[in-house]
Amino acid sequence: MEKNRSPLRKTQNETKKIYPLSGIIFIPLPHNSMKSVFPKPIRSNVVTVTNDKAADVPFKYNYWAGRKIVTIEMNLHFEPGTVKESKDVCIALDTHTLTVDLSPGISSFQKDVLFSASATNLDLTSVPEDAIVHLFCISDSLGEIIPSESIKYDKASGSLTLTNGRLSHFSLYGFGYLK
Repeated sequence: MEKNRSPLRKTQNETKKIYPLSGIIFIPLPHNSMKSVFPKPIRSNVVTVTNDKAADVPFKYNYWAGRKIVTIEMNLHFEPGTVKESKDVCIALDTHTLTVDLSPGISSFQKDVLFSASATNLDLTSVPEDAIVHLFCISDSLGEIIPSESIKYDKASGSLTLTNGRLSHFSLYGFGYLK
């Protein structure tokens, strides 16, 4: 059964949705034998983003988990004028949970960066039927819900899709739901 949540749209008067990390359960990645070999994050190629043109930072990672291939695809889209000066950018995927570290640490963008992601063959069986999956910005001991066009997931197929998460800065981001 596919779950979908309505889009979150930030307005000037909207209160940020911030929760303690202890109240968030992050989506785990299915176990594979490579996790012990590659305990560090898996990184995308570095892309130089400039102020004068649009740029995309793509990421794709496949691995065997049992008898299934887990596929994770992500993309960061920068419009012209998003950064003040040229930056080398990459995506680093954690090997235990569906979290990414986006670097370098840029305190803020001139325009939101659009973050899209899809994953297949995840083990979503522990996600409660009524859970709403969010993209969280993770800092210190807090998680802030990030607005996006949509997040859909299907427990039966193990698929999750994020469309146009709106990032105002680089940080650690993760997919999860509230306890």
